[in-house]
Amino acid sequence: MPPKGKEGLYALIRAFIHHLQVQNYAPGSIEGMKICVEHFAGYLEDRGLYEIRSVTKSDLEDYLIVIREPFSTRETKHKRKMKDYTISNRWRVVCVFFRFLVKRGYLLYNPAAAIEPPRIVDKGERRPLTLDEMEALLSSPDVKKKDGLRDRALLELIYSTGLRKSELMSLEIFDVDIPERTVRIRKGKGSKERVVPLGEVAASYLQSYLEKARPLFCRGRVRLALFLGKAGLPLCSHGIERIVKLHAARSGITANVTPHILRHTCASHLLAGGADIFSIQKLLGHARAEYTQRYLHSSACDLRKVHEDCHPRGKIV
Repeated sequence: MPPKGKEGLYALIRAFIHHLQVQNYAPGSIEGMKICVEHFAGYLEDRGLYEIRSVTKSDLEDYLIVIREPFSTRETKHKRKMKDYTISNRWRVVCVFFRFLVKRGYLLYNPAAAIEPPRIVDKGERRPLTLDEMEALLSSPDVKKKDGLRDRALLELIYSTGLRKSELMSLEIFDVDIPERTVRIRKGKGSKERVVPLGEVAASYLQSYLEKARPLFCRGRVRLALFLGKAGLPLCSHGIERIVKLHAARSGITANVTPHILRHTCASHLLAGGADIFSIQKLLGHARAEYTQRYLHSSACDLRKVHEDCHPRGKIV
Protein backbone atom coordinates (compact mmCIF):
# COMPACT_ATOMS: atom_id res chain seq x y z
CA MET A 1 0.00 0.00 0.00
CA PRO A 2 1.40 3.42 -0.95
CA PRO A 3 1.56 6.14 1.71
CA LYS A 4 -1.31 8.64 1.73
CA GLY A 5 -1.46 12.41 1.25
CA LYS A 6 1.16 14.91 0.10
CA GLU A 7 3.84 13.43 2.34
CA GLY A 8 3.09 10.02 0.90
CA LEU A 9 3.58 11.29 -2.66
CA TYR A 10 7.00 12.72 -1.84
CA ALA A 11 7.91 9.59 0.13
CA LEU A 12 7.40 7.64 -3.09
CA ILE A 13 9.64 10.10 -4.93
CA ARG A 14 12.35 9.67 -2.30
CA ALA A 15 12.06 5.89 -2.65
CA PHE A 16 12.38 6.26 -6.43
CA ILE A 17 15.52 8.42 -6.11
CA HIS A 18 17.02 5.92 -3.67
CA HIS A 19 16.31 3.16 -6.20
CA LEU A 20 18.21 5.10 -8.88
CA GLN A 21 21.17 5.52 -6.53
CA VAL A 22 21.22 1.80 -5.77
CA GLN A 23 21.15 1.11 -9.52
CA ASN A 24 24.33 3.23 -9.89
CA TYR A 25 22.82 5.93 -12.07
CA ALA A 26 25.19 8.86 -12.60
CA PRO A 27 24.65 11.75 -10.11
CA GLY A 28 23.81 14.12 -12.97
CA SER A 29 21.19 11.71 -14.34
CA ILE A 30 19.65 11.27 -10.89
CA GLU A 31 19.42 15.02 -10.39
CA GLY A 32 17.79 15.46 -13.80
CA MET A 33 15.26 12.68 -13.13
CA LYS A 34 14.51 14.15 -9.71
CA ILE A 35 13.68 17.50 -11.31
CA CYS A 36 11.38 15.79 -13.82
CA VAL A 37 9.49 13.69 -11.28
CA GLU A 38 9.13 16.67 -8.89
CA HIS A 39 7.71 18.73 -11.77
CA PHE A 40 5.16 15.95 -12.30
CA ALA A 41 4.40 15.93 -8.56
CA GLY A 42 3.74 19.68 -8.75
CA TYR A 43 1.23 19.05 -11.53
CA LEU A 44 -0.52 16.43 -9.37
CA GLU A 45 -0.62 18.84 -6.43
CA ASP A 46 -2.25 21.54 -8.58
CA ARG A 47 -5.01 19.04 -9.40
CA GLY A 48 -5.35 17.87 -5.80
CA LEU A 49 -4.10 14.39 -6.70
CA TYR A 50 -2.10 13.27 -3.70
CA GLU A 51 -3.02 9.58 -3.96
CA ILE A 52 -0.90 7.97 -6.63
CA ARG A 53 -3.50 5.21 -7.06
CA SER A 54 -6.08 7.80 -8.17
CA VAL A 55 -3.97 9.00 -11.13
CA THR A 56 -5.66 7.92 -14.37
CA LYS A 57 -4.70 7.72 -18.01
CA SER A 58 -6.72 10.88 -18.59
CA ASP A 59 -4.69 12.75 -15.93
CA LEU A 60 -1.46 11.73 -17.65
CA GLU A 61 -2.76 12.78 -21.07
CA ASP A 62 -3.60 16.17 -19.56
CA TYR A 63 -0.06 16.36 -18.17
CA LEU A 64 1.32 15.94 -21.69
CA ILE A 65 -0.90 18.83 -22.82
CA VAL A 66 0.30 21.01 -19.93
CA ILE A 67 4.02 20.52 -20.65
CA ARG A 68 3.45 21.26 -24.33
CA GLU A 69 1.83 24.64 -23.59
CA PRO A 70 3.95 27.85 -23.74
CA PHE A 71 4.96 29.19 -20.34
CA SER A 72 6.37 32.38 -18.84
CA THR A 73 9.51 32.71 -16.76
CA ARG A 74 10.62 35.24 -14.17
CA GLU A 75 13.40 36.42 -16.48
CA THR A 76 11.11 37.33 -19.38
CA LYS A 77 7.55 38.47 -20.00
CA HIS A 78 7.47 36.58 -23.29
CA LYS A 79 6.09 33.07 -23.34
CA ARG A 80 8.19 30.25 -24.74
CA LYS A 81 7.59 26.59 -25.49
CA MET A 82 9.45 23.72 -23.91
CA LYS A 83 11.73 21.98 -26.39
CA ASP A 84 10.53 18.69 -27.88
CA TYR A 85 13.48 16.87 -26.35
CA THR A 86 12.65 18.24 -22.87
CA ILE A 87 9.01 17.21 -23.22
CA SER A 88 10.02 13.73 -24.33
CA ASN A 89 12.55 13.40 -21.51
CA ARG A 90 10.07 14.50 -18.82
CA TRP A 91 7.53 12.00 -20.08
CA ARG A 92 10.15 9.24 -20.18
CA VAL A 93 11.03 9.87 -16.52
CA VAL A 94 7.35 9.77 -15.54
CA CYS A 95 7.04 6.39 -17.28
CA VAL A 96 10.13 5.09 -15.45
CA PHE A 97 8.62 6.34 -12.17
CA PHE A 98 5.35 4.47 -12.78
CA ARG A 99 7.16 1.27 -13.78
CA PHE A 100 9.06 1.52 -10.48
CA LEU A 101 5.79 1.93 -8.55
CA VAL A 102 4.28 -1.15 -10.20
CA LYS A 103 7.40 -3.23 -9.67
CA ARG A 104 7.52 -2.31 -5.97
CA GLY A 105 3.82 -3.11 -5.51
CA TYR A 106 2.62 0.45 -4.88
CA LEU A 107 0.38 0.18 -7.98
CA LEU A 108 -1.38 -2.75 -9.60
CA TYR A 109 -1.02 -1.41 -13.15
CA ASN A 110 0.80 1.32 -15.05
CA PRO A 111 -1.60 4.01 -16.40
CA ALA A 112 1.21 5.49 -18.53
CA ALA A 113 1.82 2.26 -20.46
CA ALA A 114 -1.11 2.78 -22.85
CA ILE A 115 -0.16 6.36 -23.81
CA GLU A 116 1.72 7.10 -27.02
CA PRO A 117 5.01 8.84 -26.14
CA PRO A 118 5.51 12.34 -27.57
CA ARG A 119 7.41 12.39 -30.83
CA ILE A 120 10.53 14.52 -31.24
CA VAL A 121 10.41 16.61 -34.40
CA ASP A 122 13.77 16.24 -36.12
CA LYS A 123 14.82 19.69 -37.32
CA GLY A 124 18.11 18.41 -38.66
CA GLU A 125 20.37 19.82 -35.95
CA ARG A 126 20.84 16.41 -34.32
CA ARG A 127 21.49 14.42 -37.48
CA PRO A 128 24.68 12.37 -37.87
CA LEU A 129 27.34 13.64 -40.24
CA THR A 130 27.76 12.13 -43.69
CA LEU A 131 30.95 10.29 -44.64
CA ASP A 132 32.15 13.32 -46.64
CA GLU A 133 31.45 15.69 -43.74
CA MET A 134 33.24 13.38 -41.33
CA GLU A 135 36.27 13.17 -43.63
CA ALA A 136 36.35 16.98 -43.88
CA LEU A 137 36.10 17.35 -40.11
CA LEU A 138 38.90 14.85 -39.42
CA SER A 139 41.15 16.51 -42.02
CA SER A 140 40.67 19.99 -40.53
CA PRO A 141 43.39 19.95 -37.77
CA ASP A 142 46.96 20.80 -38.81
CA VAL A 143 48.81 17.76 -37.46
CA LYS A 144 52.17 19.53 -37.87
CA LYS A 145 51.27 21.58 -34.83
CA LYS A 146 50.87 20.17 -31.32
CA ASP A 147 47.30 21.51 -30.96
CA GLY A 148 46.35 20.08 -34.34
CA LEU A 149 47.81 16.65 -33.57
CA ARG A 150 45.95 16.55 -30.26
CA ASP A 151 42.70 17.65 -31.93
CA ARG A 152 43.05 15.04 -34.69
CA ALA A 153 43.68 12.28 -32.14
CA LEU A 154 40.67 13.44 -30.11
CA LEU A 155 38.32 13.54 -33.11
CA GLU A 156 39.55 10.19 -34.43
CA LEU A 157 39.04 8.64 -30.99
CA ILE A 158 35.43 9.86 -30.69
CA TYR A 159 34.59 8.72 -34.21
CA SER A 160 36.24 5.33 -33.72
CA THR A 161 34.76 4.47 -30.32
CA GLY A 162 31.66 6.65 -29.88
CA LEU A 163 32.78 7.68 -26.38
CA ARG A 164 30.69 10.10 -24.35
CA LYS A 165 32.19 13.50 -23.57
CA SER A 166 32.31 12.63 -19.85
CA GLU A 167 34.19 9.42 -20.69
CA LEU A 168 36.72 11.34 -22.76
CA MET A 169 37.34 13.71 -19.86
CA SER A 170 38.04 10.82 -17.47
CA LEU A 171 40.46 8.95 -19.78
CA GLU A 172 44.04 8.55 -18.58
CA ILE A 173 47.11 7.54 -20.58
CA PHE A 174 47.12 4.02 -19.12
CA ASP A 175 43.53 3.45 -20.32
CA VAL A 176 44.72 3.35 -23.94
CA ASP A 177 46.49 0.20 -25.13
CA ILE A 178 47.94 1.05 -28.54
CA PRO A 179 49.44 -2.43 -29.33
CA GLU A 180 46.16 -4.17 -28.45
CA ARG A 181 44.11 -1.31 -29.94
CA THR A 182 41.70 -1.06 -27.04
CA VAL A 183 40.42 1.69 -24.76
CA ARG A 184 39.30 1.01 -21.20
CA ILE A 185 36.47 3.20 -19.92
CA ARG A 186 36.59 3.08 -16.13
CA LYS A 187 33.99 5.77 -15.49
CA GLY A 188 31.19 5.01 -17.90
CA LYS A 189 27.55 5.93 -17.36
CA GLY A 190 26.20 4.29 -14.21
CA SER A 191 29.78 3.68 -13.00
CA LYS A 192 30.05 0.76 -15.42
CA GLU A 193 33.43 -0.24 -16.86
CA ARG A 194 33.91 -1.52 -20.39
CA VAL A 195 36.69 -2.08 -22.93
CA VAL A 196 36.11 -0.99 -26.52
CA PRO A 197 38.12 -1.62 -29.71
CA LEU A 198 40.16 1.16 -31.29
CA GLY A 199 40.48 1.49 -35.06
CA GLU A 200 43.92 1.44 -36.72
CA VAL A 201 43.70 5.07 -37.88
CA ALA A 202 42.67 6.35 -34.43
CA ALA A 203 45.40 4.24 -32.80
CA SER A 204 48.00 5.69 -35.15
CA TYR A 205 47.07 9.30 -34.39
CA LEU A 206 46.87 8.61 -30.66
CA GLN A 207 50.36 7.13 -30.70
CA SER A 208 51.70 10.16 -32.57
CA TYR A 209 49.97 12.49 -30.10
CA LEU A 210 51.37 10.60 -27.08
CA GLU A 211 54.91 10.60 -28.48
CA LYS A 212 55.15 14.05 -30.09
CA ALA A 213 52.51 16.45 -28.77
CA ARG A 214 51.44 15.43 -25.28
CA PRO A 215 54.93 15.88 -23.71
CA LEU A 216 54.82 19.50 -24.94
CA PHE A 217 51.51 20.06 -23.14
CA CYS A 218 52.80 18.49 -19.91
CA ARG A 219 55.62 21.05 -19.55
CA GLY A 220 57.56 18.71 -17.32
CA ARG A 221 54.64 18.10 -14.95
CA VAL A 222 53.28 14.66 -14.17
CA ARG A 223 49.81 14.42 -15.67
CA LEU A 224 47.75 11.25 -16.10
CA ALA A 225 44.87 12.71 -18.12
CA LEU A 226 45.03 11.63 -21.77
CA PHE A 227 44.08 14.96 -23.34
CA LEU A 228 45.61 18.18 -22.05
CA GLY A 229 45.04 21.86 -22.75
CA LYS A 230 47.51 24.71 -23.24
CA ALA A 231 48.02 25.22 -19.51
CA GLY A 232 48.93 21.57 -19.12
CA LEU A 233 45.62 20.83 -17.38
CA PRO A 234 43.14 18.12 -18.43
CA LEU A 235 40.70 19.20 -21.14
CA CYS A 236 37.35 20.17 -19.60
CA SER A 237 33.88 19.78 -21.09
CA HIS A 238 33.99 23.24 -22.64
CA GLY A 239 37.43 22.54 -24.13
CA ILE A 240 36.26 19.39 -25.88
CA GLU A 241 33.13 21.16 -27.19
CA ARG A 242 35.28 24.04 -28.47
CA ILE A 243 37.62 21.70 -30.38
CA VAL A 244 34.72 19.91 -32.10
CA LYS A 245 32.90 23.12 -33.05
CA LEU A 246 36.10 24.84 -34.19
CA HIS A 247 36.97 22.16 -36.72
CA ALA A 248 33.34 21.73 -37.80
CA ALA A 249 33.27 25.44 -38.68
CA ARG A 250 36.65 25.26 -40.44
CA SER A 251 35.51 22.31 -42.54
CA GLY A 252 32.39 24.17 -43.69
CA ILE A 253 29.79 22.07 -41.89
CA THR A 254 26.68 24.17 -41.26
CA ALA A 255 24.97 21.73 -38.88
CA ASN A 256 25.35 22.08 -35.12
CA VAL A 257 28.18 19.61 -34.43
CA THR A 258 28.81 18.46 -30.86
CA PRO A 259 30.71 15.53 -29.30
CA HIS A 260 27.37 13.74 -29.00
CA ILE A 261 26.76 14.18 -32.73
CA LEU A 262 30.10 12.47 -33.38
CA ARG A 263 29.01 9.63 -31.07
CA HIS A 264 25.75 9.46 -33.03
CA THR A 265 27.74 9.47 -36.29
CA CYS A 266 29.94 6.60 -35.14
CA ALA A 267 26.86 4.48 -34.38
CA SER A 268 25.07 5.41 -37.60
CA HIS A 269 28.08 4.65 -39.81
CA LEU A 270 28.60 1.30 -38.09
CA LEU A 271 24.94 0.50 -38.67
CA ALA A 272 25.20 1.54 -42.32
CA GLY A 273 28.22 -0.72 -42.68
CA GLY A 274 26.28 -3.76 -41.53
CA ALA A 275 26.97 -3.86 -37.76
CA ASP A 276 24.19 -5.37 -35.66
CA ILE A 277 22.40 -3.25 -33.09
CA PHE A 278 23.57 -5.30 -30.10
CA SER A 279 27.25 -4.88 -31.01
CA ILE A 280 26.71 -1.13 -31.31
CA GLN A 281 24.91 -1.17 -27.95
CA LYS A 282 27.93 -2.82 -26.32
CA LEU A 283 30.34 -0.36 -27.93
CA LEU A 284 28.38 2.69 -26.80
CA GLY A 285 27.78 1.36 -23.30
CA HIS A 286 23.98 1.55 -23.46
CA ALA A 287 22.18 -0.30 -20.69
CA ARG A 288 19.30 -1.22 -23.03
CA ALA A 289 19.03 -1.87 -26.75
CA GLU A 290 16.12 0.60 -26.96
CA TYR A 291 18.56 3.45 -26.26
CA THR A 292 20.64 2.35 -29.26
CA GLN A 293 17.64 1.85 -31.54
CA ARG A 294 16.98 5.60 -31.71
CA TYR A 295 19.87 5.69 -34.19
CA LEU A 296 17.88 3.51 -36.60
CA HIS A 297 15.46 6.18 -37.79
CA SER A 298 18.15 8.59 -38.91
CA SER A 299 19.91 5.90 -40.92
CA ALA A 300 16.85 4.48 -42.66
CA CYS A 301 18.17 5.04 -46.19
CA ASP A 302 21.58 3.60 -45.40
CA LEU A 303 19.94 0.68 -43.59
CA ARG A 304 17.84 -0.05 -46.67
CA LYS A 305 21.01 -0.26 -48.79
CA VAL A 306 22.65 -2.60 -46.26
CA HIS A 307 19.52 -4.77 -46.33
CA GLU A 308 19.60 -4.92 -50.13
CA ASP A 309 23.30 -5.78 -50.18
CA CYS A 310 23.34 -8.28 -47.31
CA HIS A 311 19.93 -9.96 -47.13
CA PRO A 312 19.46 -13.02 -49.42
CA ARG A 313 16.05 -11.66 -50.45
CA GLY A 314 17.13 -7.98 -50.47
CA LYS A 315 16.85 -7.54 -54.23
CA ILE A 316 16.13 -9.45 -57.41
CA VAL A 317 19.30 -10.73 -59.07
